[in-house]
Amino acid sequence: MTSSLAIVLTTQTLNAGLFDSIIETVTKTTSGETQTKDVSGLSVTDIDGGLREALNKGVKQAIEQLGKENGFLGNNLVKIPVPEKLMMVEKGLRKAGMGKYADDFVTAMNRAAEKAVPETAKIFADTISAMSIEDAKKILTGPDNAATEYFREHSGPALQAAILPIVQQYTQETEVTQYYKTMVDTYDSYGAPVLEQTGVTKLLGSLSGETNATTYDPRDLDGYITAKGVDGLFTVIAEEEKAIRTDPAARTTELLQKVFGN
Repeated sequence: MTSSLAIVLTTQTLNAGLFDSIIETVTKTTSGETQTKDVSGLSVTDIDGGLREALNKGVKQAIEQLGKENGFLGNNLVKIPVPEKLMMVEKGLRKAGMGKYADDFVTAMNRAAEKAVPETAKIFADTISAMSIEDAKKILTGPDNAATEYFREHSGPALQAAILPIVQQYTQETEVTQYYKTMVDTYDSYGAPVLEQTGVTKLLGSLSGETNATTYDPRDLDGYITAKGVDGLFTVIAEEEKAIRTDPAARTTELLQKVFGN
C-alpha cells in the first residue's frame, strides 16, 4: 500500500480527516442520474447516496473504534482470545496463579490488530465505489446486516490480504511470538507440574481437546490475528448498520433520515 493511501495512527488515534478524503475521492457522483421513484417514493439518487453514506459512516466508526489502543482489547465483542489449541495452556496458567503470562500474550495479539485496522480504509472505500444501484436497492431492502454481508463478500479476501503483511510487521514490533513462547515455556516449567500434582491437568486436557501446545505452530499466529481482526471490523460495522436502520438517533444526516426513515 502506498504512503499516499495509508492511514496512520498518531498517538493511537485515527486521522479522521484523511479517512474522509479517501472516501470522498472514490465515492461515485449521482447528480446526473435519473430521478425515477420506486414504490417507497425514494429516487435512485436517494437510494444510492443514502446507502453510500451509511456504509461510509459504518466503516469510519469501525476503524476509529478499533484502530486505537484498547480498540480490540477493551471490547469483549471483538477482543482476540488465545487460539483454541492454546486454551489448555491459558487455563493451566490461570489455575496455577500465573495468568499474567496469558494476559501479556493476549494483549500483544490485540495490539497488533489495533495497529493494522486503519490500513483497511482504502479497501472499504473501493468496495463502496464499486457498488451498483441494484446492489444498493438489495442492501436497503435486506436484513439488518445486509450491508455488512455485502462487505464480507466483496472485500473480505482483499482485507485479509492487505492486513496480513501489516499484522506480520506488528507482531514483530509487539513481540507476539516472544510472549507466546514465554507463556508456553512458563506453563511447561511451572504450570503443568503444579496441575499434574493436583490432578487438574487431565480435566483441562479433556476440556480443551489438547494435552499440550506442541501441536500449535506459532507461525499461524499472524493468520489467526488477521482473521480475528477482519471479523472484528465486520462485527462493529454490523452494529453501526443495525443502529442506522433501527434507531432514528443514529441517522445523523438529512439523507440518512430520508432513506432509512422511509
